[in-house]
Amino acid sequence: MDESLIEAWVADGTISKKQATKMLADIHAKKADTNSNRIIVAVSTIGAILIGIAAISFIALNWNEIPSLLKVAILLLSTAAALYSGYTLGYEKQNLPRVGQSLLFLGALLWGATVFLTAQIYNVNANAHWLILVWFLGTLPLAYVLASRALGVLLASQFYAWFATFIFSGVDTWNVPWSYIPLLCLTTAIAITAIGGFHYRNERLAPLGRVYRVLSLIVAFFFLFFFTFTEFNKSIAYQSLDSHATGLGTGFMLMAALAFILVVIQWFLNPGKLETAKVESPTMIAVLGLTLLVFFIPPTGGYTTAINPLPALYTVLANLLFVACCALMLYLGYTRQDIALVNLGIVWSAIYIIARYCNVFWNMLNPWVFFLIGGAVLLVGGIALEKQRRAWRATFTK
Repeated sequence: MDESLIEAWVADGTISKKQATKMLADIHAKKADTNSNRIIVAVSTIGAILIGIAAISFIALNWNEIPSLLKVAILLLSTAAALYSGYTLGYEKQNLPRVGQSLLFLGALLWGATVFLTAQIYNVNANAHWLILVWFLGTLPLAYVLASRALGVLLASQFYAWFATFIFSGVDTWNVPWSYIPLLCLTTAIAITAIGGFHYRNERLAPLGRVYRVLSLIVAFFFLFFFTFTEFNKSIAYQSLDSHATGLGTGFMLMAALAFILVVIQWFLNPGKLETAKVESPTMIAVLGLTLLVFFIPPTGGYTTAINPLPALYTVLANLLFVACCALMLYLGYTRQDIALVNLGIVWSAIYIIARYCNVFWNMLNPWVFFLIGGAVLLVGGIALEKQRRAWRATFTK
């Protein structure tokens, strides 16, 4: 709560000065408690990770002396011990919840180490994407049973790591142009964003939904950013997708259909109190529309705009969509009082402005003028954005 608001209430007689003093004291105490919890989580997590490193290092230093079966047993027992201790402290006894969550996170990390080291022990290809998938599937029930935000971050990271490994390991086999990979990645990020939205219908799973949405929005912004460059769309113009029926083509069409269905369902099933969904869902559908245009009407046949205007057209559309998405993040962040969305909008707006400035003025200005103007604009803009962010943050209740 904004402290200036409390002072205004005192001034107009809404509350007494004694009540205001009590409210301010409670606010400061809550902030101090929050900071203390963050420190405990950070220290506990670091300690848990160090214990995990110690267990793995012990096996590594004695690799040749320890029998293969014993190595696997040590890893499995370490994983089980971390999970059991974490659940006991954090959920059964509930006397050390922060430490318990850190130990559960350690258990999930040790499960991953167990999967990869076991593959190495028995000479299985440790670079195979399915090893990450096994790690992901082992973390999945744990994250949903406990509804842990930290495990949600790990789970989402595992999914995107598996997805990237799967795509890049098969791109040569599928004979697919590399420039088309951002299409599939962007579409997948939109689908996961929509899936995250469904989690908000269950209060216990809401923390997982928030993690999925924020991380997927970051991924979506990253890959949409590619299409804002004329050079990227020109590179697609030199390539062609030999077949839409196999490999990445099939995967893209299926993912695009899934993403569209999920976004539409979320739009209509969204609780009435979230009026911002009326803006959010159409924007995601518009981005999906761009990916479908590039896929089904690729800018082939050269990149000279006099011959083929599609690369320039797709660049303009992508830039308009990117700016709209940045504005949407700021609007959603302010409306929903969500500082993470505000930060996301500010960061990608800054990245976009810097990129466009470099793209337009690099060849037009002398180097010293280029850096002087760019530095001055960034400094002034950064100060203004930070002031606005702080002003919004002070009025947010969450």
